[in-house]
Amino acid sequence: MHYGPLSFNYEDFDGNLPTFLLNPYSWTKVASIIFLDAPVGSGFSYATSSQGYNITDLTSAAQTYEFLRKWLKDIHPEFMSNVLYVGGDSYSGIIVPIIVQEIHNGNL
Repeated sequence: MHYGPLSFNYEDFDGNLPTFLLNPYSWTKVASIIFLDAPVGSGFSYATSSQGYNITDLTSAAQTYEFLRKWLKDIHPEFMSNVLYVGGDSYSGIIVPIIVQEIHNGNL
């Protein structure tokens, strides 16, 4: 079963560029995910100066919290009432608890 918002239209595929079909039962109808590459320099993230790479775990968590706050309050307030889960992989096991602490402290 396909859970994402789009699937390939195999039925009408003619060997050229594929077309897509919208999945009316997609998980994106009931959930949203924000993926962040953090700290700076991981994944596709980058800084425009060498100073931008001089970052600690606490600074990275504070930046992530600032991003989430601005994203929710200033850009997408319609998501403010949604449940928020924070997760990560690999080194994020160090950063995620700090981010959650930042969120908690900001909500006091």
